[in-house]
Amino acid sequence: GWTGDNGDPDNFFATLFACSAVGVSNYSSWCDKDFEDLIQKAKKTSDQAERTKLYEQAQVIFAKQAPAFLLAHSQVYAVVRNNVSGFKMDPLGIHRFDGVDKAE
Repeated sequence: GWTGDNGDPDNFFATLFACSAVGVSNYSSWCDKDFEDLIQKAKKTSDQAERTKLYEQAQVIFAKQAPAFLLAHSQVYAVVRNNVSGFKMDPLGIHRFDGVDKAE
């Protein structure tokens, strides 16, 4: 599976479905020139509205061709107690304990 670690659409589109990722992290080996052009343009613009439009267009191509089935979204769980402080959730589900304190 795949868990996006930064919330940017590029973390999914380019990493998992870019033509340049075939044989690396694009396990579907799918490569579509129009899709590729859209995600590369989106990656290069800082205009958020324009990026959104480009990624929406890329999603239409992805949905029509269905090179992969996206089945689930990962969930991260943590147990906390009132006497424990300093614990921070990690978006990848890694439990880091540096900076964590336990009151007596």
